[in-house]
Amino acid sequence: MLILRVAFAIARAVVFVLIGSFLIEAAVHGNSREAKGLAGALHSLEQHTYGWILLGLTAARFLAFGAYETVQAASRKVEVPRL
Repeated sequence: MLILRVAFAIARAVVFVLIGSFLIEAAVHGNSREAKGLAGALHSLEQHTYGWILLGLTAARFLAFGAYETVQAASRKVEVPRL
């Protein structure tokens, strides 16, 4: 389970660093149109030479975290207080 958490953390870090770099670039140039969100960050990954590999790895990491959270939700017991 630790591996899935680390994979998700790496995927989030990559995406958030890209979004942050777009925001910094937009601030430096004074052009708000240069700021991009999640879709822009993923599109930027896709534009690299091996972008499809980077995009696939990022997607796999997000899917791994989704699987981890599903297992956590299925195995967690929630105590419901009686009223």
